[in-house]
Amino acid sequence: MASGPLHVSAARELFKNRPRLAAEMVHDALGHPVPALTEARVEASDLTEIVPSNCRADGIVVLLVGEQQRPAMAIVVEVQLGVDPDKP
Repeated sequence: MASGPLHVSAARELFKNRPRLAAEMVHDALGHPVPALTEARVEASDLTEIVPSNCRADGIVVLLVGEQQRPAMAIVVEVQLGVDPDKP
């Protein structure tokens, strides 16, 4: 059986290789509406704040719409292997 970090790496690769999966999961698993996208692309996953801190997401997927590929929605991908009662 693979260790936790390997599971996280595998999940990251899923979204990296198939970014539309993020939109499908938001829609199908969470029931949240997503735009009728023409493309989904992976973006840099560094998150910045006004007060500097080290924040990094497992992935950022941007959903693009229309001929001009206008960003319509962004999804922050954060792989969780279990429930952490200390996190809201």
